[in-house]
Amino acid sequence: MDGWNILACADMVMPMYSDGVNDMFNPTTWNSTEYSYYCYEEYGVLPRYNWTLEFYGGKTNEELYSYSNIFFS
Repeated sequence: MDGWNILACADMVMPMYSDGVNDMFNPTTWNSTEYSYYCYEEYGVLPRYNWTLEFYGGKTNEELYSYSNIFFS
């Protein structure tokens, strides 16, 4: 699991939160400062929050909606 956690800390940051109203989970918030601290303490990396957008694109709705037939294996 460390491989996935390092990737999630370094490049593929996926903020997760819930409000407890529109989902089945207890309410939780996302705190980027705490997450950055955790990543640095645990793996020695700081999250690059915009890396996936910069590398793969998708910064604008027009750009994002122009892709189709994407298959992830």
